[in-house]
Amino acid sequence: MIAALLILVFIGSFAQRITGLGFGLVVSPFIVLLLGPYSGVMILNLAAIVSASLVLSRVWRDVDWRRFIGFVPTTLLGIVAGGMLAHALPGEWLEAIIGATLIIALTVSQLIGRTSFVAAGPSWIAGSGFAAGAMNSAAGIGGPAMTVYAVLSKWPQKSFSATLQPFFMMTGVASFLVKFLIDPGRLVSLPTLVWIGIFVMLVLGVTCGSLVAKKVPAGAARMAVLVISYAGGVVTLVRGLLDIFGVQI
Repeated sequence: MIAALLILVFIGSFAQRITGLGFGLVVSPFIVLLLGPYSGVMILNLAAIVSASLVLSRVWRDVDWRRFIGFVPTTLLGIVAGGMLAHALPGEWLEAIIGATLIIALTVSQLIGRTSFVAAGPSWIAGSGFAAGAMNSAAGIGGPAMTVYAVLSKWPQKSFSATLQPFFMMTGVASFLVKFLIDPGRLVSLPTLVWIGIFVMLVLGVTCGSLVAKKVPAGAARMAVLVISYAGGVVTLVRGLLDIFGVQI
């Protein structure tokens, strides 16, 4: 299980370097199954901070800092709301919601891309920030909400990809702190060697992604992330539903 987690950390950081997102989408379903929905997402938040930091060091010149600042207020409100939801719900229900939310968010982000509507104005930034913050805090998957906004607003991929990195750093720190303050006793401690392995895989993933970022079409890489994420969302949803109905497998 730990070996599989490390492999997915590598894949997620590799995809995030190429497309701007993918770490939470790839790792979230598995780490939830491994450590539970509450503690798993807290661990994911910490790893996501490191992953985004590594990517940001290579793309910071392309960050749209003005747009990033616009997301901050409502994103922080969403993080608080998501953290309270995660604390209040039983583990199996949260697990099912995480899986269903991931599937729905991914599907919506794909369907929206076929429309000609262009989102403009602060209300879209505010709403997208709140949704991304709530989803990141509850499930560690703030990327899909941002993807929907990027598609609707016709945000150029290069700037979008770069701006997601400080956004993920902010949401990772805030989400972890909110959930830790709400219930510090539910944080699972991982062995030091596991943390070292996660860090090594993060560095390797970002480094390898940098080597091929200009050669691999972003669309192809994002499609691979979506396929893995859909599979993980289905597994997480089914696992939660089985636990809710008391079905043993």
